[in-house]
Amino acid sequence: MKNKYDSDAPLGADVPEQISETEEEQEKAYEQEQDALLRTWQKAHVRELRSILLGNLVQYEDGVYGAGNLMSRFGLGDGAPETLMFGITERWMPYGTTLRNHTKAVAHVGKLMQKIGKPLVLQTIPDTAAVYVKSIFFRPVILMFEDKEVAEGQKELILHAYCGRSLLSGLSIRRAVNRLNVLLPKQIYPRQM
Repeated sequence: MKNKYDSDAPLGADVPEQISETEEEQEKAYEQEQDALLRTWQKAHVRELRSILLGNLVQYEDGVYGAGNLMSRFGLGDGAPETLMFGITERWMPYGTTLRNHTKAVAHVGKLMQKIGKPLVLQTIPDTAAVYVKSIFFRPVILMFEDKEVAEGQKELILHAYCGRSLLSGLSIRRAVNRLNVLLPKQIYPRQM
């Protein structure tokens, strides 16, 4: 006597279709979860940069600065109104090196960057070299130098510059980047985009 579960197909013939559907669903759910995590991280990163550009800096015991949670007791910092009203401008520039170890290049550039600005610790990207550069005539700029993986197994050195968005923010960024480029050794150089 045949019941509704019996068929002429070999045992387990329809299982691969079900597995592939569930694998696709799991892969899709994983991708959605990763996208949500990336968006959350990006929001936290922008919030941290915005806090620093508003002048909310906290100095730690070792002399390194970080983003503060509250408004500074001295009021808004230089360039804060532009940051509040218009947001943040970001520019990035690729750098090349003849050094084999990119980690050493980032550490060396981090030490040089401290000559032109206050050293920063970014909670969202702790392994990068970052500084807060202030100038008399220009808006404050955050410079961040990192070793970023652009393709599988291929890394590139990238300098990020952040400033409060305004008509003259490009000049502020250019000034800060030029101050850094003057200090760089011949082994680390800006590349053409």
